[in-house]
Amino acid sequence: MHKKALLLFTLALFGSAFLIWVRASQKQNSANQEPVRPALWAAVGVDKPIYHENYSGMQLYFTIVNDGNAVANPDFDSSRLIVNGREDDPVNQAIFCCGGVRSIYDRALPPGKSLEYVYPIDFRKPGIYRVVWKGKGFESLPIEFRILPCDEGNPCKSK
Repeated sequence: MHKKALLLFTLALFGSAFLIWVRASQKQNSANQEPVRPALWAAVGVDKPIYHENYSGMQLYFTIVNDGNAVANPDFDSSRLIVNGREDDPVNQAIFCCGGVRSIYDRALPPGKSLEYVYPIDFRKPGIYRVVWKGKGFESLPIEFRILPCDEGNPCKSK
């Protein structure tokens, strides 16, 4: 009887040790896996960092890349520009109001593919502008550009 109890105790001990080892190796494997990252990477840009008031050739460049492993909907039409911390800037109406199809990938961007758009924009008031492009599932890093006032020492170059 004692031999049977000793055998059961030994089996339980080794079984417990085996389960602990399996769980520890699962935790180690999950710790070594690449962290989950957002599927969409976005960027907004301008062609130069300084403009003069009354300049009429300014453009914003928009890019989205699907870094994920599945098709993603960039939902471009619901995205917004945040200009100097404000989402209610009128520029959002000018860019994102119309919902027109610009690419076959507007609603279904395959992995590894990108979308790029260029829009003319009309920032004319002197100042420093910090711009972020934000949408469902993405947010660009901020960019910064400046519009200088026209005066005697800094005549405006009109275009």
